[in-house]
Amino acid sequence: MKVEKLLEDSHKFYFGIIERFSIPAFVINKDHKVTHWNAVLESLSGIRKDEIIGTDEQWRAFWTEKRPVLADLIIDGASAAKISEFYQGKCSKSLLIDGAYEAEDSFPALDKIGRCLHFTASPIRDENGEVIVAVETLAGHHGAKAGGEGDMEGYEAI
Repeated sequence: MKVEKLLEDSHKFYFGIIERFSIPAFVINKDHKVTHWNAVLESLSGIRKDEIIGTDEQWRAFWTEKRPVLADLIIDGASAAKISEFYQGKCSKSLLIDGAYEAEDSFPALDKIGRCLHFTASPIRDENGEVIVAVETLAGHHGAKAGGEGDMEGYEAI
């Protein structure tokens, strides 16, 4: 029982960190189900964590039609060519995190900001090197809004 309690406490601790990130973030498991949806993403997307956790509907925060988000492709172990099918010319391997990809895109479903965001999806591996979850984080793009205005103004107002 002591080991189970330590594991439970460790789980709460690490996912408490994600909850308190100052940037939008979510986590999906190997079944593409949302396990964590932080408060910043909840505010940004308008989707409450209690309605998204346990579903495979993470795409709703970003797209108007169902399609994989970058974290889904990381979970699937998608090739660079497969990732490119969804993020043509907008995505590249992370120079800092092994197995992670970074991209910039415009998200029509984010009505509050309706602009380009920079996002990173990273695999989290177990002790055997198997991907067990993927974490996706988002940040305001330092270029222009999809509509042409400077983009950080609306993001900081959230």
